[in-house]
Amino acid sequence: MLRAVVFSRWLAALALALVLPLLFLACTEEDEEVPSEIGLHFTTVTPTPTPPPVLTPVVTETPSPTPTPVVNVCPENPDPATPDIMVVEEPQEDHVLISPAHVRGWGAGIGFEDAGVQVAIYDATGEPVAEEKVPPLPAEGRIPPSTLEVTEFSAPFAADIAFRTIAEGPGCVQVYELSAADGSPVHVVQIPVLLQP
Repeated sequence: MLRAVVFSRWLAALALALVLPLLFLACTEEDEEVPSEIGLHFTTVTPTPTPPPVLTPVVTETPSPTPTPVVNVCPENPDPATPDIMVVEEPQEDHVLISPAHVRGWGAGIGFEDAGVQVAIYDATGEPVAEEKVPPLPAEGRIPPSTLEVTEFSAPFAADIAFRTIAEGPGCVQVYELSAADGSPVHVVQIPVLLQP
């Protein structure tokens, strides 16, 4: 019986001696396996570095500054013009005017007997800093505003009006026709502006 026990131990040792080299041969350098002392092997995995995040610049739109509204110093309008009678295209409300001020537009009847328009510029005190008669221009080749009632006497007007002011301040541009009956302003357009010296 002792012989049987010794033989079975010898057989187990022989089997272990045959298996251990096979286990060591199974471990290769390519897999980066590291054999342990008891015949087990461990595989080490090197983590792949995570690339840093790509930062996308955030574009924020800066809104265009809106012009500060000019204090309206225009007097009460004696006869407001409707857009089918008189259209002032320049200057626009709240524009800054530096002498000479460019004034242009269209009138439905200003071509009759070359009547034209009157242009007056007033400062904040209501005093005129410029007054000028502006004759009509030829209408050929020019496109009238869509609101204007176009007749044979419709015509454009344009002029550079020199004015003088000593300090920056609100002002008013008036464009109007003179009444054939009594010479008073009719079809008046008033534009609040900022006058600069």
